[in-house]
Amino acid sequence: MKPSLKIISVAFLAAAVCGALVQHSALSNVHQENHKLRGESEEVQRLARENAEIERLRAENQEIEKLRLETRDLHKLRNEVRQLREQKPEFDKVRALNERLRTLRTGATGLAAGAQPADRITKETLSALAGPDFTSPEATVRTYFRAVRTGNWNEFRNCFSPEIRQAMDAQFEEQFPESAKQMSARFQSARIAAKRVVSADKVELGLEVVLEEDAPSSKLTVPIKRIGSEWKMDEKMF
Repeated sequence: MKPSLKIISVAFLAAAVCGALVQHSALSNVHQENHKLRGESEEVQRLARENAEIERLRAENQEIEKLRLETRDLHKLRNEVRQLREQKPEFDKVRALNERLRTLRTGATGLAAGAQPADRITKETLSALAGPDFTSPEATVRTYFRAVRTGNWNEFRNCFSPEIRQAMDAQFEEQFPESAKQMSARFQSARIAAKRVVSADKVELGLEVVLEEDAPSSKLTVPIKRIGSEWKMDEKMF
């Protein structure tokens, strides 16, 4: 073989070897880059999963906080409802007391001198009464004078509290018709001149009773108390 051909052959062989080496190096670089990219992709996926988990945990924490606030408000509402239930009987008592006081305040005055007349009772007004009435202190007083005028023992007796009725013995009942007849003959008029509220269930009425024509009036203070839904005199008048 000629020297020039050998040189050319060696050159081609060297070029081939160099090309193979370059190609091998390039493939190695590609593999390394591919491995690097695969690692970065896995890291990105891992970070994405972690971010998703963080978002889920944040949402759960928000829900837990919301539930905690709602539970706190629920406990607060339950406590308020319990307190209102416990206070309701007291509220009912106060409301009932206010209603009684409002009723008793109507026309109420002290027993001081010069108090203005609140009601007047005459033979004519007693005749107009339909029957016994104990729904107010004033109605009980009118019923009392009506029972005296008609001589009705049961109606007269029912004007008083149980304690006073118990003190009315058989002799008192026996004498009542004659006593009532005499008093009815003398009776001219009576005036409820004043009213003093002692408590929600007790009042005092100031009466001016005229038993003789042109005679000065007799001034009486009559205690009357509420028993159930009725008002009863707690002291004998005469």
